[in-house]
This record gives sequence, structure tokens and C-alpha cells, in this order.
Amino acid sequence: MAYNVCIERLGEATIVAVSGRIDTAAAFDIKRTLAREISYRPRQVILDCTGVDYANSGGLGTLLSGLEATGGASVAMKLCCGDGFVRHVLDVIGVTSLVDIFRSAQMALGFPADQIFHDPRTVTA
Repeated sequence: MAYNVCIERLGEATIVAVSGRIDTAAAFDIKRTLAREISYRPRQVILDCTGVDYANSGGLGTLLSGLEATGGASVAMKLCCGDGFVRHVLDVIGVTSLVDIFRSAQMALGFPADQIFHDPRTVTA
């Protein structure tokens, strides 16, 4: 299964964009990447899953543990998942009220809706 992880550091924010199919093997790599980025102590880490089209239970567990991993690090964690696969699964398992969820990384960074640039990884309204 193919997946991709892209890191983008913007001032005090780090975007970890994950795309493709996330299986158990990919989950380990993603979890290690999240831990490394959190250890740098940016003000916020944005986990952008708008490009994820499939994740097995190991992949979903990684997403959820990544969200919890910032607890002792004073790093705000935000999740971007648009209206795609990840959002649907989070709705089904009932965790959407436990984390800040945004439609795109630009929205998580606080850009006004009329200033959001087009990113092919995001779902537009």
C-alpha cells in the first residue's frame, strides 16, 4: 500500500500531511514522524489527513495516538480531514468532539475563508 508523509514548517506551526493508504506498516512510520515533530516543540502541529483514502485499524490508532501525544508537550494538535474517509470514520466512532477538526491546513492556521489558497489535498466547500 502506498502512502506519503510531507512535513512543512511555517513559523511556529508544523504541518504533517499524510496521503494515500495507511496500513499497519505505514502507521509506525507516521507515529515516529509525529513524535519527532512534537519533540521540536512548535506551538502547533497540524495533522493533515485530507489526502488519506484508506486507513486500517493500525492507521487510525496512529492518528488518535498522535493527537494524544502532545498532552505533556504543550503543543496544540489540530486535525484536518475535510469530508473524506478519515472524517467519516471519526464520526462513526464518535471522537469528533474530542479534537479540533478543520477542513484544511489553511483553516487550521487561521486564514480567513476568502484568503485560503487552493491546495489539491484539501476538500473545498
